[in-house]
Amino acid sequence: MTKTRVQDSVKHLLLVGGGHSHLAVLKSFGDTPAAGARLALLSPSRHAFYSGMVPGVVAGHYRPEDCRVDLGALAARAGARFLLDSAAGVDPARREVTTARGERLHYDVLSLDTGSSAGEPAGAAEHALRVRPIEPFLAGWERLRESARRGEVRRIAVIGGGAAGVEVLLAMRHGLAGAAVSAASRCTQAERSLQRAKTGSSSTAASASRRRQRYGQPERTRLHGSRRAGLPPTRAASSR
Repeated sequence: MTKTRVQDSVKHLLLVGGGHSHLAVLKSFGDTPAAGARLALLSPSRHAFYSGMVPGVVAGHYRPEDCRVDLGALAARAGARFLLDSAAGVDPARREVTTARGERLHYDVLSLDTGSSAGEPAGAAEHALRVRPIEPFLAGWERLRESARRGEVRRIAVIGGGAAGVEVLLAMRHGLAGAAVSAASRCTQAERSLQRAKTGSSSTAASASRRRQRYGQPERTRLHGSRRAGLPPTRAASSR
């Protein structure tokens, strides 16, 4: 078999994003390399964070590095090329991904695991701290916690009243123990609709109760829905 025919038989698998699914793919290839496959991982960050441990970091139970995965090391173990960049466009006809820096990456199989995103309401850039992406959120949370301890922040509103929003809210309350800060959850319209259902309300209340027991100090945490638009004048965390 000629060199050209060998190259043609190699399939290029391009992983865009360092999400949980791609971590499993890289681990699988690292454990059992596959002949005839060439991997590449494209991610704007060198690290991926396990989102399930983030409330524990906020509460102070874990350090950020405890829930952090080194994508470069994981890619190297899997024999994958690691590119520290983000995807700017996809050309399905040519089977190419263009990166933010202008590099064109060919693929035979493309997998996207870039996480969720949502538009920002007016004022969010100045007054809000988004939970995702996780890496800048954790850095911002440390700054916010220091500001709260200095008395510069008096009130925190969590936008998003689902299970994740409640857990982040109570984790913040625990992480700010001793600081004179009040915290509240402001539910979105969709979440309020869910809470109006009997089973949904019971489930939400039970979940909140368990989380209060886990993180403590329930008397200073308020959970409520709000119809008012906009953001509070202090700080807000958006849970998506």
